[in-house]
Amino acid sequence: MSQMNNSAIALVPLERVDNSIFPRLGHVLWSWPLCAGCGFGQQCSDATCAARVKRLRRFFQFYTAVVEAYVNESSETSRVLKTHEDLYNAVLALKGDPEMTRIALSNTVSQGKASSPSDIEAATTLAVKVLLMVDCSALHQSSNRLKKGISKVHWKDDVPFNQYLRDLFPVQTNPIFSSAGSDLSPVKSELRATKLKKHLHITLQATHDVRNHLRFDRKNNVLEVFHYTAFLKEQLKLTKGKEDPSDPMTSIKV
Repeated sequence: MSQMNNSAIALVPLERVDNSIFPRLGHVLWSWPLCAGCGFGQQCSDATCAARVKRLRRFFQFYTAVVEAYVNESSETSRVLKTHEDLYNAVLALKGDPEMTRIALSNTVSQGKASSPSDIEAATTLAVKVLLMVDCSALHQSSNRLKKGISKVHWKDDVPFNQYLRDLFPVQTNPIFSSAGSDLSPVKSELRATKLKKHLHITLQATHDVRNHLRFDRKNNVLEVFHYTAFLKEQLKLTKGKEDPSDPMTSIKV
């Protein structure tokens, strides 16, 4: 990327979100190739870039929402992440060193500046949300989860990121679905959203936290469904051909 584009990237504040920043975000998350027109501050007209951005439209709406929430819940003077590139650098730090603890990431994003623990935690939480669509904040900071009575795994300061992910997504076997000789075709044909709604009167509720996919609230008969399929497809592309695609770390390593 040219020096001009690097300078342009550094100047884009988090308060500004438009299509010009999304190709760079795709490059950070999924190694999308950047064309000459993908510099920040420019609206890229390349058909391939436009198609990728359109395909990930729902995820970019999520990105816009979480960035806006971060901006609205922090003051400009105390905000740890001020530009999109600040945020991308935090994401790249995790991708480049999956054994990084949260305190190490905190030191990276604060860049030696005096910041409050809450401001630093908000910054690291945002980086993980963008990278994996997971809320790693402490339970008391997630009022919606408290209302639902949902437990969660908090990324503690001294825990390496790769260990946090393995605690979050433990690899488990199922006596039916993990059997090599089982024919799941009949089961799959029955597990359609329309049939669940019609016969079991289940309400489907969209979720943007991948941990909550297929979480069933028996009391209210509500099934949560993670509906960012394009995001999942991009993650799966990163694990293609890897030695252990079931390991959550394979989708984030640089």
